Amino acid sequence: MSENRSYTECSVNGICSIDNAISSLHEIVLLHIKNLAFYILKLKEYGITNDLIRDDITKILYGIFINAAYSESEYKNIILKLDKYSSQSLFLYEKYCRENGIEIEKPNKKLKKTYKLADAIKDGEKKSLKKYKSLTPEQKNTYEIIYFLCRSITVKLIELQRLGVDCKDAYYSVLSIMNACELNGFCFDNIREIFEQSIDVYHELIKLIFATEKKLFGKIQEADVDMSTFEGKSILVSGSDLKALQSILELTKGTSINVYTHGFDMLVAHTMPELSKYENLKGHFSSDRHNYIADFSIFRGPILMSRVYMENVDFLYRGRLFSQDPYVSRGISKIVDGDFTPLIKATTQAFGFKKYNKRKFLHAGFDEDKILKYTDEILEKVKSGRIKNLYVIGICNCEQSNEYYKTLLENLPERSFAFSFSYDKSAENIYHINSYYDGRIFLKIFRNIEEYKDKNISVFMTQGDRYTVANLLLVKKLGFKHVFSDNFPDNIIAPHTKQILETKFDINFVTDAKSDIAKTMC
Repeated sequence: MSENRSYTECSVNGICSIDNAISSLHEIVLLHIKNLAFYILKLKEYGITNDLIRDDITKILYGIFINAAYSESEYKNIILKLDKYSSQSLFLYEKYCRENGIEIEKPNKKLKKTYKLADAIKDGEKKSLKKYKSLTPEQKNTYEIIYFLCRSITVKLIELQRLGVDCKDAYYSVLSIMNACELNGFCFDNIREIFEQSIDVYHELIKLIFATEKKLFGKIQEADVDMSTFEGKSILVSGSDLKALQSILELTKGTSINVYTHGFDMLVAHTMPELSKYENLKGHFSSDRHNYIADFSIFRGPILMSRVYMENVDFLYRGRLFSQDPYVSRGISKIVDGDFTPLIKATTQAFGFKKYNKRKFLHAGFDEDKILKYTDEILEKVKSGRIKNLYVIGICNCEQSNEYYKTLLENLPERSFAFSFSYDKSAENIYHINSYYDGRIFLKIFRNIEEYKDKNISVFMTQGDRYTVANLLLVKKLGFKHVFSDNFPDNIIAPHTKQILETKFDINFVTDAKSDIAKTMC
């Protein structure tokens, strides 16, 4: 059994659990969005779109998917806004149908308008209970998969928009799959086509993000990232918003303020020329991998963060947290329209670090040309049949050091080869790729996957995070013959989600290394 060590503190401390009141409110808001989605998708068929509605719905969905808590006024404003958009969209839809002799259709469900927070919580609890009592096990599992996929698409869309690029297909993809689930008696098989189209959209978002980052910040280079802290005032930038990091670096350039990155996705900043050139980008702050509680508690300055990466612990650090998220908890300062002035001001009032604390360096980045030259040679051997089995351990470096992957790599079959991201081992038939963060080099290596889809390539997913389910679906959709997932905790892949991944997508979950090798030979 694998002993994956790449989890966050969510896995053991329970901090990522969602409050029942919050989930009940989200249920009501989602019902309003699904009702509106019916009309938006109909109007889109007729060439009628509205960018203001699109932007607002994207932000509201993002709030739901980061488990945002609403104040009374925030909740009321959301519902009033969605009701207004529904009325406008209904009017335009019916007008178009009458003018063009089209039969008018209606959504399956009628909505009760509830504007008070307490009433909405009660109504949401009732609706959630009624929904799950009426659903078959397969439908419940399908809902879970859909939630994961819609969440990943929406979060990636916001990341892309913060880089200054948009993708309208992503917005309509989320609405389409939500709308499909409202059909009477829906099941996974009758929404499979829409579902697979959504996986393609997720893939496109990832590629767009990587391409945009390269255009804005330069081609990734290898770098040794300092993990030390330096004397002086400090800002911590956590999450994935590289444009925000650039803005903060520019605002603090020439000052005595030191800027540090935090979190797995922010490591990439130190390998990008247009960000690493700033002298005030001092290093990467981390007491332990993904340990937000410990890191935030000991950092001596204000922190820019996102709830995508940190769930129900924000209350511990009120007064020091800033966020660009559309909905923030009480006590967190909201950054509006990219104005980081309050963050900079808070830095001057904070204690900062009193002395230099020397820590290790972390090697990050990669030589893309060197890696692709070598992996292309190996893939040519796979294509020609000289290598019969190719194994890919991880799609990014997760610092694996457990017995499962050690055994797996020590027992590779004859005429086999392995690309190992997650397990640091090199041999004649093993190539360790120390990319250390997201899977952009993985996608580069397999950019021509169509040429190898009929070959025996097995991918083992070792990174457990909020994108794991979507990434498993993507890797399977790309055409790899065998896809294995580590046995992640329930907050990453719940048992019923695991079941539908196995039965509907033929995704395996690791058991015993030698037994799993036997499965790859089939």
